Amino acid sequence: MGFYGAPSASDRAFSALAYLIPFSIGVLTFGQYLFNDFPVLQVLAIPAFPLILIYQSIPMGKFVVFLLLLFLVIRNTNISYFIRFNVMQALLLDIALIVSALVLDLVPDSFSKSFIMETFYNMVFLATLASVGYGIFKSIQGTLADEIPAISEAARIQVRY
Repeated sequence: MGFYGAPSASDRAFSALAYLIPFSIGVLTFGQYLFNDFPVLQVLAIPAFPLILIYQSIPMGKFVVFLLLLFLVIRNTNISYFIRFNVMQALLLDIALIVSALVLDLVPDSFSKSFIMETFYNMVFLATLASVGYGIFKSIQGTLADEIPAISEAARIQVRY
């Protein structure tokens, strides 16, 4: 397991939970078209509901959660590298989704209802689902989820050993 040792069961669980952050943003922002077309897929959104409720009940909830994780987890060298790396990667996925949503807000309303936009939303949601699924699977396995293009390298740069 490299220089940081084998992660404990609690490390694996906390690392896997971190990936609910980008998943909740993906469900809220990009899952709407896919959920409308295939209502049975709404079952996938169930794990994200507690975090969505926190985001909606606390003013600036997303920003508060981001800052808490950044300063209390990622910058805390007393916490294992395994957890800090996975939390950082989850936050970077979250940032990528937020930037994508901001860019899509610039699209005119006449174009936003088109088939192309619906396809783009579905593509981003499925990519989020794949990334989150990969991160959770590797976290439960006890290995670093370090093969997400660009995101993993950025997480590695940001997290100190």
